[in-house]
Amino acid sequence: MTIRNLISGGKQGMKIRVAALAATLCAVLASCGPQGETTVGKTIAGANMRLSDWSSLPPADFLINLGDLKGVKDIRGTEHRIRDNHIAQQRAWFGHEFSHGGYVYVEHLTAPRRVFSLRGTNRVNSVDWALGAADKYFKQRNRTMTVGEKRHIHKYGDRGGWLVHVSNDQFGHSCLFSKLGFLSDGTKARTSGEHYDTIVHFRDCTGRRSMEEVEAFLRGLKLVS
Repeated sequence: MTIRNLISGGKQGMKIRVAALAATLCAVLASCGPQGETTVGKTIAGANMRLSDWSSLPPADFLINLGDLKGVKDIRGTEHRIRDNHIAQQRAWFGHEFSHGGYVYVEHLTAPRRVFSLRGTNRVNSVDWALGAADKYFKQRNRTMTVGEKRHIHKYGDRGGWLVHVSNDQFGHSCLFSKLGFLSDGTKARTSGEHYDTIVHFRDCTGRRSMEEVEAFLRGLKLVS
């Protein structure tokens, strides 16, 4: 074996070991990629899903009109990616970069006559999903959470979800969280019960908006045509 082959083999072995270590860390920490995300996610049912990388997106091409959210003049960036089952995912970040900011994260089924499963609809219509997102946010900052007002946003066959107010009195930190589903196209196939083709994840910890303002935004959400 030549010196060149030994060096090449050593480099290859190093790459394998590094890749294995990275995979192990990803599995343990569950936090690879930007914003602690991985290229492999889980559906509500627990199945694996493949995700493309995030790429920048002009705000004008965002799925919903961000201007409808009162006071949003500090959008820090908009991005998009595609899931392997043709779900378009987009997110917009606003407010302070490290804390007291927020985001709008939209998932939309682009395929004709496709809607999220009834299981997904039921999850959106449960306040536990919104509260779970709030609980995760505060635990990551080692702060306790006090649950305040909860509002059910629901119109049968059109949209459903919850908006909740949570706070930490010790640090004067309060946030609004929401999980919302809506049907953008009434001609899409629906079986018995409610089904949505768009799901919106929302967080606002800027303290700039009231429950009434955010509720109006969520109730009026529609896709930009």
